[in-house]
Order: sequence, then structure tokens, then C-alpha cells
Amino acid sequence: MKEKGKTNLFAEWYSGKLRIIEGKIMRYSHWGYESVYQRDIFLTFRNGVLVKTRKRDNDPLIMRFFRYMFAPLGRWLEKKAAGDDTFDDYDFVKKK
Repeated sequence: MKEKGKTNLFAEWYSGKLRIIEGKIMRYSHWGYESVYQRDIFLTFRNGVLVKTRKRDNDPLIMRFFRYMFAPLGRWLEKKAAGDDTFDDYDFVKKK
């Protein structure tokens, strides 16, 4: 049912992903979209048509696991972005 004065718009010009957050905030970050909520819904559009929907449950246990497993990679990427090519303290990257 349309409300008076409202119209629907088909956005054929849009292709990309939209992130919808659900639930309580689990980790706050003031850096743009880095805050973590209980659930995320990702909608993928191509020429205005919804082509994919994906839900992600941001369970605290899973979040801790990924932070533990990928922390060394994150530190390496930060050093690489800063122009530091010394990777001696990272045993997964061997310097030649």
C-alpha cells in the first residue's frame, strides 16, 4: 500500500553490496564501518536487482578465533603499508 505522495524507485543504476546490521553492538569502532554487531545481512545488487543475500552471525567465540588466527597477518599488513620491509619477527614470511 502506497502512502500519499510516496513513490517507489527502481535503482537500475546501482550495483554493489549493502550491509544491514542487526542486534546489539559487540565492538565499537569510530573508524567508519568497523563496528561489529550481533548479525550482518549483506545484500548484493546488480543493475538494481537483488542477486544475493548473505547473513553472518558475529558470534563472540568465532570473532575471538579469527582475531587470534589472523592477528599476525594484520600486523604484517600494517608494517607493509607503512613501507617497512623487515619481516624478521614474522615466522610465516621468510626474508631472503
